[in-house]
Amino acid sequence: MKISQKSNYYLEIGLALFAALIYAIPLEFLILTGGSQLPFSNESIAFRYFTALRILSGEGGTVWTAQGQFTSLIQLLIFWASEKVNGAGLTKENLDIFSILSTAATNLFMLIIYLKVARDQFLTFSDKACIFFLGPTILFATVNAGFYYFLLPDYLAFSMVIISLSAYLTIHVYRKDSKFTWNHLLILSFISGLAASNKITLLGISSIPVLLMILKKPLDSKVIFMRMIFSGFTTVSAFVLIFYFLYLFNLHATLIALINAAGFLKSIGGETGFWAQNFKLFQTAYGYDKIFYFWLGCTIFMAVELCRRREFRGLPIIASCIFTALLLGIGLYKRGAGTTFFELSCILGGLTSIAISIAIGSTTKNIFIKFIPILIFIISIFKFDYAHNWIVVNRSVGLSGISWEVFDYLTSLKRPVQVIIINGMGEYETSGVIDLSKGLRLLNTNEFSNDYPLVKKVFPNIEFLTQPKVFESGTAVMWVERWDPILSAPLKISDQSELDHLNILNEIASKNNCREWLTGYSNQQKIHACIIDNL
Repeated sequence: MKISQKSNYYLEIGLALFAALIYAIPLEFLILTGGSQLPFSNESIAFRYFTALRILSGEGGTVWTAQGQFTSLIQLLIFWASEKVNGAGLTKENLDIFSILSTAATNLFMLIIYLKVARDQFLTFSDKACIFFLGPTILFATVNAGFYYFLLPDYLAFSMVIISLSAYLTIHVYRKDSKFTWNHLLILSFISGLAASNKITLLGISSIPVLLMILKKPLDSKVIFMRMIFSGFTTVSAFVLIFYFLYLFNLHATLIALINAAGFLKSIGGETGFWAQNFKLFQTAYGYDKIFYFWLGCTIFMAVELCRRREFRGLPIIASCIFTALLLGIGLYKRGAGTTFFELSCILGGLTSIAISIAIGSTTKNIFIKFIPILIFIISIFKFDYAHNWIVVNRSVGLSGISWEVFDYLTSLKRPVQVIIINGMGEYETSGVIDLSKGLRLLNTNEFSNDYPLVKKVFPNIEFLTQPKVFESGTAVMWVERWDPILSAPLKISDQSELDHLNILNEIASKNNCREWLTGYSNQQKIHACIIDNL
């Protein structure tokens, strides 16, 4: 190896490590503060932790999540290994280990990709920079949203790993001037199936390197058709295989889960009020509506630039990018969800990285153009809110402690009781272990369930109810109200039925020895819990 080659090698390895460290900032903040993911990741932890626990408890395909099966498979292994080391049971230690290792696994996969990219001799420096700074740019440019979603022990963070891998594979196949091989098509198609099992929308970007491999010489119409059939079969097989592994090689459970997942896809477009609520309140507040339009603009610009240059070999890629972008737009319109805009921003980021690499080319002498990905990353740094995100993880350990106090109170009840968990103020207001009760219900419904053995295992003396009309002595009641910490009073409720219900609960609290906890990042939530002895 020549000295100049050694210098480039060490520079690129250094950039890979630097990018990995930057991408892992959310996890690093958490570790440095000694924080807990529970207060801000309670819903994700509930779905993922209890999915693993219930599958291993033998509950089968009735336990399923709408997306993230590939992530759940990784977490199933983490759960199994942590129980072997730390013992079974729902404990603070088990929950923290599960959450941190899930996030750490995502960051480890990203590091492996970066190191592989750094050692790839077919990629230019600009190609590598596009991939290195894709994830970190999303993290910084989307301000608090990127920090939050990349720290969740959920499928969103791992989707960014898949997007980065897909971008790398696309550029690698494009740069490597080689003939078609069935082995490469098999590998690329299998990876595409894994991507789809994590999130169905990832099929678009993960299929671009597959398309490039299909279009490699030698070519004719019959050959292309055979390759497409082979690729499609491999992709679907990989998708189903993830389900089969996740449900412990139980074919019946796998079929049930696949049917449930298909039913979820069939109901696409069922959400209401997306544009008036989620889009304006969350996307605009977090700022990732801007990054979405930025990536979309960059992708279109690069498409025009490639077509202007008439680089025929690049047209399949750019056509795929445009087609995927159109599918993303349709998906955004058809299925509005709180995370949809952020996910599509990440995918468009991957598409833009591909387009930038191809547009820059491999022979350009313009130093400025070569450093475009790094310049975009530097600009994004100034949007990141370091202080806010540090406070979030720094205060999380205290909020986690309050949540476990509530949980310990619930589990300390010795006599057989009915426990009513009421949250008229909104489903996601409890912030902590209370939300883990979601993991004890059917994951595709909004009702608590006592039909599964796990409920009896964790809460042997408790029967869960919701919104009762009649309260009886010997019933444990738990409810949450929004609280104004400055006025030390509950916030006003406009809905008369909710107000009447809350007045009844407050009367119960005044007659019984109820415990109270202030929680939430601004002490804006007040949790009440007690056993009714006096009505």
